[in-house]
Amino acid sequence: MASTFSPSLKLELIGNGDQSGTWGTTTNTNLGTLLEQAITGVQAITMANVNYTLTDLNGVSDEARNAVLVVGGTNSAIRSIIAPSVNKTYIIANNTVGGFAIIIKTSVGTGLTIANGATQTVYCDGSEFYAASFPSTGGAITGNLSVSGTLNVTGATTLTGATTLSTLTALTPLGSDASKTIVSLPYTGSGLVALATSPTLVTPLLGTPTSGTLTNCTGLPITTGISGLAANVATFLATPSSANLAAALTDETGSGANVFATSPTLVTPLLGTPASGVLTNCTGLPMTTGVTGTLPVLNGGTGVTTSTGTGSNVLNTSPTLITPVLGTPSSGTLTSCTGLPLSTGVTGTLPVLNGGTGVTTSTGTGNVVLSTSPTLVTPALGTPSALVGTNITGTAAGLTAGTVTTNANLTGEVTSVGNAATLTNSAVIGKVLTGYTSGAGTVAATDTILQAIQKLNGNNATNANLTGPITSVGNATSVASQTGTGSTFVMNTSPTLVTPLLGTPTSGNFSTGTFTWPTFNQSTTGNALTATTATTATTAAGLSATLVVGSGGTGLTSAGTNGNVLTSNGSVWVSSAPASQGFPSGTRMSFNQTAAPTGWTKDITAAINDAILRLVTGTVSSGGSTAFSTWNASVTTGAYTLATADIPSHTHTVGGVYQSTGNAGANSAIASGSFINSNTGAQGGGGSHSHSMSNNVKYYDFIIASKD
Repeated sequence: MASTFSPSLKLELIGNGDQSGTWGTTTNTNLGTLLEQAITGVQAITMANVNYTLTDLNGVSDEARNAVLVVGGTNSAIRSIIAPSVNKTYIIANNTVGGFAIIIKTSVGTGLTIANGATQTVYCDGSEFYAASFPSTGGAITGNLSVSGTLNVTGATTLTGATTLSTLTALTPLGSDASKTIVSLPYTGSGLVALATSPTLVTPLLGTPTSGTLTNCTGLPITTGISGLAANVATFLATPSSANLAAALTDETGSGANVFATSPTLVTPLLGTPASGVLTNCTGLPMTTGVTGTLPVLNGGTGVTTSTGTGSNVLNTSPTLITPVLGTPSSGTLTSCTGLPLSTGVTGTLPVLNGGTGVTTSTGTGNVVLSTSPTLVTPALGTPSALVGTNITGTAAGLTAGTVTTNANLTGEVTSVGNAATLTNSAVIGKVLTGYTSGAGTVAATDTILQAIQKLNGNNATNANLTGPITSVGNATSVASQTGTGSTFVMNTSPTLVTPLLGTPTSGNFSTGTFTWPTFNQSTTGNALTATTATTATTAAGLSATLVVGSGGTGLTSAGTNGNVLTSNGSVWVSSAPASQGFPSGTRMSFNQTAAPTGWTKDITAAINDAILRLVTGTVSSGGSTAFSTWNASVTTGAYTLATADIPSHTHTVGGVYQSTGNAGANSAIASGSFINSNTGAQGGGGSHSHSMSNNVKYYDFIIASKD
C-alpha cells in the first residue's frame, strides 16, 4: 500500500511491506532530518511588508516544521505569518524592522500578536494560536494572569485594566509621586492611606483641622458647626423664614414678609400716600377718584374738559365717521367719498377732465360722442355739413352724389384705365432692393420678394465650394485623383473593401489580420507573396503562385504522395515517406488503457481475455485454459495421494535377536553370529491431502492493439 504522512510533522508513514531495501533511507529522513528539524530546527523568515505563508510539505524539509521561527525583514504595518492548521508548538522571535508587531495565525483563526522585539513560545490547537509563555521583552500579557505564591518584579511594570491583589505587603507605606511612580512615604495615624491631590474621603473624622477650604462641602451642621455668629443668625440659616430673619436683624422696620428691590411683587398692598411712584403697568385705577388733572391726548385722553353734542368724541386728524349728519360744512375735500347723489349733491358743470361732458345742453338721443375719432356703429348722420369719407366701405345705394371729381388714369410704373390698374414686370424687376441683406432659410409662400431673394442668396452662400479629394466650384464637382471605374469611390488610407474584385494588383501586403483568401489572378512574380501572417487562410486554391517558406509557406507546388510527411533540412520543406521509426501497420503492442490509441485497433478476441503475459526469447505462442482471475482466486491446492516414489528413502531401527554361530574364544567378548531383524507394523489409510494457499497477486490490466 502507498505511504501516508503524519498530520502535524508530515513524517512519511511507510505502508506495510513497502520500500523493500529502501525503507531505511525513508526512516533516516524521518528521524535524522524531519524530526530533528521539528525539535531543534531554527528557520529564518524574511518578511517584505506583506503576509507570509509558511511552506508545508510532505516528507521533505519545509518552514512550518521548524521549532524556532526567527522573523526578520521590514514592515510598515502589522503583518501576519500563516501557519498550517495543525497541532504545533513554536518559539517565535519578532526581529522585524519598522517597530510593528506580527501575528502568528492559521488560515481560519484570529491569531496571537507578538510585539516587536519580543520572543515568545506559542502553540496551536489546530485552528487557533495561544501564548505558552510570557514574551521575553517588549510584549504585553493579554487575558487573565493568576499568580500563586510570591511574585517578584524588577524594573518597570505596567498594569492595564482591573488588577486585583488579595494581599499586598509592602515594607513601608506606598504612595505615588508626580510621575505616577509608586514610592515609599512617611505616614501618621492609622487606616487607609489618602494620597494627594484631592482624595475622596468617605465619612472621615477630621477632628479639628488647622486649616481648610470648605467651598464644595455639604451637610455642615449650622447650629454646632459654625462659631462666631450673632444672636438668632444660626436659627435663620437653619430655617430662612422672614420671621427668623427679622429676629436676626437689629435695624429692621415694619413687619411681615421681607420686600427686596428691585421690582418686588406686592399682593393687595396698602400703599397709603406714597411720595412718588411710576404706575406705567398698573391696572384697576378708579378714574373718578384715583386721578387728578386733565388727561392729555398724548396719554390717551382728550385734553379738554368741556364737550358739545352727543355720541363719541371726534379727534383729529382723519377720524372715521360712520353715517354722520354733516349739515352744511363750511369747507371739505371729498376726494375719496362714494355714494354722492349727483342730482342733489353737486352744483356747477362737471368738466371732461373730471369725467364729465363739460356741457349743459345736448341734442339727439343715445350715447354721448366725444372727440377725437369716435367709433360710431350704424349712425344716422342726417345731412352733415362736411364729411371726409376716405375709408368708408359698403354700398352707396342711398348716397346722393353732389359734385364728384373722377380720378384721372394712373401713369408711370403703375397705370390704370378707370378702376383697372396695371403693373409691368419691368417695373418690378427693375426695383432696387433697399435694405437687402443676405440670409438663409426656407422660402415660404408668405415671403415678400425681398425676403425670398435674401433666403435664396443666403442658401447659395452657405453651400461653399468643396475641398479635399472631391472639390466643387458652384454646383460642379470633380475628384482630385481616381482610378478604375464605377460609381463608388475608394478613399485612402486603409479603406475597408467588401468582396472586391482586385484584378491583378501590382503590389499588396497581408501582414495583419485574418483572411479568407480570394482568388489572385497573378503571375508568380510581384509582391503579393509577401503575406506573413495569413495563418487562418481557409484555402490556398486562390494562390496561383508558390508561397515561399520565408512568407509562411512550404515552397512546394504539390502535396506529394498520400501518407508523406513534411520534413525540414533547415532551409526548405521536403515531402517524403514517413521515417522508419514509425510503427509499421500490423504492429501489436500492449497498452494500460481501456480504448486503443488513435491509429490502433483493440484486439477483442475472446481467447486472450483474462490472460497473463509471458516473456519468451523464441517464437511467441499462447496456451493454457485457466483464466487468470480463476487461478488468482484459488485458496487450496488440488487433492493428492502420495505414491511410494513420493516418499523419501528412509529406514527404521527396531530391536532384534542376536543369533550366535559359534563359541566365544578366550579373547572374544561375544561369540560370532548375526542379528535377526523384524518388520514394524503397517500403518496409513492411503488417502489424499491438499494445502491451503492465497495467490491474490496484484495486477494491472492491459489491452493488446494492432497498428492500423
